[in-house]
Amino acid sequence: MKMNIEKLQMLYSLEKSLLKAEIKQQRKAALLLAISIAFFALTVLAINVAIYLNIAELGIYAQKAWWLVVLNGILTLIPATMLLLHSKNDSGNETAIEIRDALADALKTDLEASAMDVAVTIERMHKIGKDIKTFSEGGIGALVPIVKLATEIVAAKKAES
Repeated sequence: MKMNIEKLQMLYSLEKSLLKAEIKQQRKAALLLAISIAFFALTVLAINVAIYLNIAELGIYAQKAWWLVVLNGILTLIPATMLLLHSKNDSGNETAIEIRDALADALKTDLEASAMDVAVTIERMHKIGKDIKTFSEGGIGALVPIVKLATEIVAAKKAES
């Protein structure tokens, strides 16, 4: 039983650490996504400005605005690429997951064995109860002549002495 409690404590600790790691990964992914969205919005804004400057025939300013579009586009792709690479490389916790699964399987096996032991014990108790009931219903009546005979023999031996 003590081993099961230790296994449960280890399983709890593993689950807690896996959850913390997952939350940390999700925060990082959310931050990268927010940065990517912000730069995408700036890219769209720069495109609008560049189109306006082209329409207004301010060529030198329009060219610089297009350079800003390219720069913002590159800055949008960097966190998006990091996010995609980050989601593909989630193999850091595989060992902890394997240990957790092994502990869970061991606990399940132990609990099933304990349940079988309890079932066998209950069956034995039920059988003992039936034996006691059978003995109390007819067994004592069957022993009455034997007890009378034994008391008569003891009384006879006392009388002889």
